Amino acid sequence: MVNAIDSQLQVRIGDISAVHHKGKHTTTYAEMHPLSFGGWIIDTPGIKEFGLYDLEKETLAQRFPEMRQIMSECRFANCTHRSEPGCAVKQAVADGQIADFRYKNYLNMMLMPSQTNKASYDCKTDDNRRSDAAKNQRHRKNSA
Repeated sequence: MVNAIDSQLQVRIGDISAVHHKGKHTTTYAEMHPLSFGGWIIDTPGIKEFGLYDLEKETLAQRFPEMRQIMSECRFANCTHRSEPGCAVKQAVADGQIADFRYKNYLNMMLMPSQTNKASYDCKTDDNRRSDAAKNQRHRKNSA
């Protein structure tokens, strides 16, 4: 991303993971780079992706300004802009008034697990959970 902001920087980048389809970390320490057009940018390790928090699916369309402007024209007040008849947002996408990629982003966000479902954001795998359970059981035996 840093190279996209200023192509003169030539910051080292890694390959895309064939498994996760995401970039591999190459930054191992924070480094400040001068930008050719003025200013500075700091490249720091550790952030692979950003997430959205505290967004409810019922109000997600309001976060898209182009949808917010016309959603009051939908036939149904609780329109999710996915399959309801008379949806002004879907019509605007079909007419080219809303960019297709923006609408697809909205649909993808609607498919994301709910933030209120904490289990869906648990990073531990089943193998890690079994390993943790075994460690806890050994600890209880040893402390008894």
